[in-house]
Formats: sequence, structure tokens, C-alpha cells
Amino acid sequence: MSKFKQGTVEKGGRTWYYRFTTEDGKRPRVRIGPVSELKSKAAAWRAAEPIVKRLNGTVAHRKTFGDLIDLYIEKKMPQRHSTRRGYQSMVNAHIRPKWGSVPLEDVKSAKVEEWLLGLPVGNYRKGHILNVMRLIFKCGMHYEWLPLAANPMSTFSIEGSKKRAEEPATITHAQFHAVLEELGDPYRTMVVVAQCLGLRVSEIMGLQWHDFDFISRKVKVRRAVVEAHTGEVKTYHSKKDVSMHQVVVNAIAQWRSQTKFTEPEQFVFASPWQAGELPYNSVDAQSKILRPTGEKIGLDFSLGWHTFRHTYRALIRKTGAPLDVQRDLMRHADIYITGKYGATGDDELRAVNESVVESLFGERKQ
Repeated sequence: MSKFKQGTVEKGGRTWYYRFTTEDGKRPRVRIGPVSELKSKAAAWRAAEPIVKRLNGTVAHRKTFGDLIDLYIEKKMPQRHSTRRGYQSMVNAHIRPKWGSVPLEDVKSAKVEEWLLGLPVGNYRKGHILNVMRLIFKCGMHYEWLPLAANPMSTFSIEGSKKRAEEPATITHAQFHAVLEELGDPYRTMVVVAQCLGLRVSEIMGLQWHDFDFISRKVKVRRAVVEAHTGEVKTYHSKKDVSMHQVVVNAIAQWRSQTKFTEPEQFVFASPWQAGELPYNSVDAQSKILRPTGEKIGLDFSLGWHTFRHTYRALIRKTGAPLDVQRDLMRHADIYITGKYGATGDDELRAVNESVVESLFGERKQ
């Protein structure tokens, strides 16, 4: 058998094939196995290695960075939907188009740094792309595709990648009430929850009625819903009970009197278009409800769900609360690497939260 050039793995119907080019220019293919058993291209490549060696003596397939990307996606990419979606976006938009066909050993740190610095995106985004590259290399070392050594993607950093290009937008008390006056339920109640509890929108959509303890005025944050996928909340620190001001309790109770989905395990903001099986679509709500509302009241930025969380953080800071209290109310692992750990007392958290809500509503009790 004559030697041949770099081969490829391709899918033909329900079967994976190895196709290669011989010295006389022919392009034969060899069956690897069924797609039902080899779920990914990376798995097909691994199954093809004995075929490659048999056809080409002892010359093994020269793996590309694209092969390693496939292995990472199959074995090590985070399962949390929102995280996976973000990583996949960076892989598809930036990493694979540039490095997918490059032999693994030719992806050098200096070349990657030069490429990243030239990308037409902000440094904050570049830092995230670099982190995904670092994770892909780490996967390669774990599965012995690469020698176990210092991660080459850790030999440089992107200046300013830890900071946002602009300060997050926040709204004033007057703008908050202007938004509420424009909204009907359930969106009005969603905004009250977002602004007064500082929850992420995925956590708001994940709330179910049995999460609420109206007597002690607490709500358990236990799940997140992103694009119809129900999963875990972002971090361990996110999974905490949150104190509610009576204003929030009243708003939730009022909404419960309107919705027909009130069983303990039903979503608080269950969508009637999904027969109550899923909550409202937060992306649609942002684009079709929040943004037009923001424009209507004259905001000079695009109003989004995270605007309320940023505003909540700003209001907590204005109370003068200690950083560990601010951290625990935001349910962060830390705030700007304060280095302060340990839980804050419930009474102190409730007091600061109530101060924030009182500042928003004052005498405007519901």
C-alpha cells in the first residue's frame, strides 16, 4: 500500500468513513463505524486510528486543533446550558474558523496571542476566548493528546480582559417606576422581583411556587431556566435563600391571584402558550417588552434584565453595607476578590435588602 496524505473523517448517512488521498490522486474511503455508536467526530477519529495505521504503516493521523475541539465538546465542555451556549458560540465564531484545520502541534501561544490581539472584539471578549482555548488545551493534556506540561495558553494574558469596556447601565428610582407604569403582568411582577431581589432572569424564570415561604418571607433559588432548558443555578453561592420585602410578597401574591398555574411544582411565571410546562421566554420578553419600554420612557441605552441586577448592586452599595453583606445579597462567590468568606447573618441581609426596597418604593406600598 502506498503512503497517502492527510486523511479526513466524514459522515455518510448513518455511517462514519475515513477518506484519504493516495499518491496517484485517488480518494478512496474506508468504513469506520455507525453514527449511532460513534456519537461525535472525535469519537470517530479515535476509532479510525487503527485503520490509519494499517493503511499507512506506522504513520498515525496527524491530529488537528479541530479534532481536539471535538474531544473537548464531547468530554469536558460544561453541561450547564447557558455556559455551554456561550462557549460553543466562541468556538464556532472565532476558534474553529481560525484554528480548526491547523495541526495540533502548530498552535503556538505566540501565534494565538497575535491572533487574539487582532480580533475586532473587545478585550473582555478576547479574555473569554483565551479562557476557552486554555480549557481545550487542558483537555488535550488530560487525554494525552498533548504532553502534560504548563498550559501554553497560560503564558500570556489580555490586558483589560477582566474589565468591561463600559460601566453597566443602571436606572434611577424614577425610571424604575416609569417602567412599572408601562408594564402589565406578568412582566411588571417579573421586574419587581428582578429589581428588589437582584435575581438573574434565568433564576426568575426558574422559580416555582413551592420555592416560596410567605410566612418567613423567603424564597429558595434552586434552578435556572435558559431557552427552555432547566438546570442548576450559576454557582453554589447562587443557591441560597433570599429574603423578600413585603412589597415583593404582595406583588407575587397578586400575580398568583391572576395566573391559572398555581400548583406547587408549576413555574411562577408559567407561559400559557406552553400550557404551563415552561416559563415565559426571557429573550422574547427582553426584546419585545423591556427594550420598547425603555425606549418609550426615554432611556439612552438598551433596557435588559441584567439592568435591574446591576441597579440592585448599585443600591446595595449606596446603603454603605460591608462588602461581605453586598457579596451575599448578590449571591456572588466574592466581590472584586475581597477575600472575605463566611456567611452573613440573615437579619443583616434582610435589613439591607429592606433598606434598598424602601428606597425604591418609599410610601408607594402595594
